[in-house]
Amino acid sequence: LEAATDCALLAQEAGAAACELLDRIFLALAASEGASGVPLGSEAVLLAEVEGVDRRAASNAAGALAEIFRAHGAREVELALTEESEHELWALRHAASPIMSRLAPRLRSMQFIEDGCLPPNRIPEYVRGVRAALNKAEFQGVIFGHAGDAHIHVNPLVDSARAGWKDRVRGALLDVCELTSRLGGTLAGEHGDGRLRAPLLPHVWSTEARAAFENVKAAGDPAGVFNVGCKIAPAGDDLRGALRHDPNATPLSAEARTILDRIERTRSWNQFRLGEIGISAPLPPRD
Repeated sequence: LEAATDCALLAQEAGAAACELLDRIFLALAASEGASGVPLGSEAVLLAEVEGVDRRAASNAAGALAEIFRAHGAREVELALTEESEHELWALRHAASPIMSRLAPRLRSMQFIEDGCLPPNRIPEYVRGVRAALNKAEFQGVIFGHAGDAHIHVNPLVDSARAGWKDRVRGALLDVCELTSRLGGTLAGEHGDGRLRAPLLPHVWSTEARAAFENVKAAGDPAGVFNVGCKIAPAGDDLRGALRHDPNATPLSAEARTILDRIERTRSWNQFRLGEIGISAPLPPRD
């Protein structure tokens, strides 16, 4: 896995337009419901994409990138030079999220470690540290994401029926927070600092930066009613209180739960969810 993260940085330097990392647990999940096309026992896969002014230039760039991967330890390299084969390769990247949602209720994909973003040369150390934190907490975890941009997603798989799971979640999150701070990164490069990570921002943001966050919040939301607890944590906030899929949390209505489970399973994140439970979106005022 660490060799793959090193190779992702080489891909970026070679001009790859995208470079995605998939770890062995991701690959095992993808293979659990059919052949993934990836050799058994693979520790990681890199999916890279190149661009060119025409088909020939793009093919040449792909070939050059393949040679870089081979020279740095890739066991197998597959080139997708047609639209059909390209879609087939990227289908692997999108396979695991629906499968992870079907692991419930035994295991829940809880993104309490979300999408850390690091200086590119610290990514191998970050991946190694995340694995150590998950192992210490006795969690499996899927590691994947935009390795070429030094931006890694982590989906810990949590058995919420096992005693002490919340304390182990807290411990793993604090370990990764300390790791991220030490490596000069940020806790969320893409998905934002919501209620779960807001209490941890003093670990990774300066006093001046957090004061700026508060000033923007006060200017745009003086009553403090929008997205309460996101980015600006209330005093005494407990980071464990914001965990998704907590079996002890106040349940949603059966109708809402069914709709959200289906959206998660089918990855229809662009769907307007409130409309399905009888809440209409107001139309904007006419000029």
